[in-house]
Amino acid sequence: MLLKNLIEKGIFSAILTALLIFFSAQASGEDLGGIRSGEVRSSSIDPVGDSDTFNFYGSSGETVVIIMSETGSSTVWPYLQLYDPDWLLETEGYDSIVNHQLLKSGLYTIVCRDVGDNDTGAYNLSFLKIPGPVLSPSDKDGGDIISGEVLPGEINPVADTDGFNFYGNSGETVVIIMSETGGSAVWPYLQLYDPDWLLETEGYDSIENYQLLKSGLYTIVCRDVMDNDTGAYNLSLTKIPTTLPPGVYNPTPANGALVSHTTNLLDWSDTVGATHYDVYFGTNVTIPLTKIAENITASSCSLSPLLVDTTYYWKVVAKNGSTDIPGPVWIFTTQYLKNDLLGTWDGSGVWYRDSETGSWVKMSIPAQSVAAGDIDGDGTDDLIGVWSSGVWAKYSSTGTWAKICTPLPSDIASGDMDGDGRDDILGTWSSGVWYKNSVSGTWVLMTSYSANLVAAGDLDGDNTADLIGTWSSGLWVKLSSTGTWAKLTASLPNQIASGDMNGDGRDDVVGTWPSGVWYKDSVSGTWVKMCSVPAYLVTADDIDGDGTDDLIGTWSSGLWVKYSETGTWQKICTPLPMDIDAGLFRSGWGAGAMNFEGPIGGVYVEGPDSIDNYVDLSSEGPGGWNFAFQVEENLVPQEKGLKIMMRVPGPGEPGFKYIEQRNLVPQEGLVKKRGKKK
Repeated sequence: MLLKNLIEKGIFSAILTALLIFFSAQASGEDLGGIRSGEVRSSSIDPVGDSDTFNFYGSSGETVVIIMSETGSSTVWPYLQLYDPDWLLETEGYDSIVNHQLLKSGLYTIVCRDVGDNDTGAYNLSFLKIPGPVLSPSDKDGGDIISGEVLPGEINPVADTDGFNFYGNSGETVVIIMSETGGSAVWPYLQLYDPDWLLETEGYDSIENYQLLKSGLYTIVCRDVMDNDTGAYNLSLTKIPTTLPPGVYNPTPANGALVSHTTNLLDWSDTVGATHYDVYFGTNVTIPLTKIAENITASSCSLSPLLVDTTYYWKVVAKNGSTDIPGPVWIFTTQYLKNDLLGTWDGSGVWYRDSETGSWVKMSIPAQSVAAGDIDGDGTDDLIGVWSSGVWAKYSSTGTWAKICTPLPSDIASGDMDGDGRDDILGTWSSGVWYKNSVSGTWVLMTSYSANLVAAGDLDGDNTADLIGTWSSGLWVKLSSTGTWAKLTASLPNQIASGDMNGDGRDDVVGTWPSGVWYKDSVSGTWVKMCSVPAYLVTADDIDGDGTDDLIGTWSSGLWVKYSETGTWQKICTPLPMDIDAGLFRSGWGAGAMNFEGPIGGVYVEGPDSIDNYVDLSSEGPGGWNFAFQVEENLVPQEKGLKIMMRVPGPGEPGFKYIEQRNLVPQEGLVKKRGKKK
């Protein structure tokens, strides 16, 4: 009776179809998992009777372009079947399934096979979903295009399709040209999909003098006309009028970018007329994106900690009253990035050292002190420094300078002090310790007691940097999660910094004392000795790209790095800098690279005291006539609410217990000098 009911309701047929798909993939083929929009996958039909399956998440009404092309000497005749989320055959076709609008929402399955199930051979499968990502980690051709741009691309490998997005209004005229370049064998073919994801027009080589029928986000699909040739091409777009319609533009991270796993902010340009935004985010192509922010007013969104070696997808929907303006689906991939050394040398200037190439780049005239932080939210660190005329910042996004304030702090640092995903400038003045909110511009008083030294790091793991500093009574931290103070040690270090020194995801306090260089594990409370020789200057950052910060410091013999991955030392240069820090500079500061072994003179670069055009924000900072600020609670470094783990004695205190790393002396040892002969 149960079987009869299942048959009558059609459920038995659906289950049987699903089982056939599953067992055919297991018995004769392979389940190749999720396929990304914008991706080309390679596989083979082998042996005879083989079939392969791929999965993707789709929503009702979305359009898919699926192409299966034989490669090499393959004799397979490609045949595609598309099964819906209820395991029913929705459509099928030879070689391709194009311009098909999905009928349901959920997990779809693509089955690839030979049409007669009697031939074998290799093939490529490409997949593009509209709307959806138009590029993938393995194929970064495509993306956003605006009127007047000419963008290069390549149809490669066979079956490849590239997508480009632009905003247009009904009645506007577009001229879209796809031209092969060099010795390309590709025969250009263009398809234009409207904001409702329907094919609006198509053509060989170009779509000319065409008036758009709708308003919104359009998608251009570039492909070879037969999907069996490859080659380079250029794509140009002219829209009349050339004005940009309201839309979501300029993503940070950039579409397709490789970024640090520490990235914690999504950012985009304000949308004209928009009052609120929704933000969607996710990692998996087999489930829908998750709404992580709703009706936010700012054109940015903070992120929870990200995984390493993971591709993330995100989309912004701008809202203007009852009107939604959907943005493209953008992607970025996280990885461990090598950060760059930053230093200021007297008589030479401010330089950073590219950790990938070893080249040095001059950024400014000499500064008294320097710090690195992404205060403009473009994914690349900005130069922050103190010169005789005040505190200045040089933005990586524009290369322009901004004067932050005129009074000189005794120490500066940078960190995300308010958890909004954007680094803030931190400093200590005679009036206390302050930070400047990089989004609002507001100055915030963290303590009314001036510190000797300051640093910033997330010691308590709440994704907001904590204030670390020294006062006459010792080394203290003000925890952002509770607003309470913790005294780490009464023994005063000569320099302090912070970094994740053991790779546990939590920043640790680093300092140099007469007994050597130490860090305090923020999880266990254990003190770890990194070097038995006290340093003049210390900082910490991931220079070798292993996900754990390295010790960077100066000793009498020069500037050195102790790599966390190997425990070995490398001498970076002999001249001693006046101050050091580290950050990711090379992606936004490429000009002026010099290939030599250390910072030297001879290159002129403008800086504070030598420029006429800059943004002056000093009136709103400490000492300025228009200085307005907020005040945090608990302004005095005192042991109220002290955590037990923070009571571990520090260097020089009675009862001090610790562990030692190996290789405690700055020396080249296992690391050979560049150019040294055996």
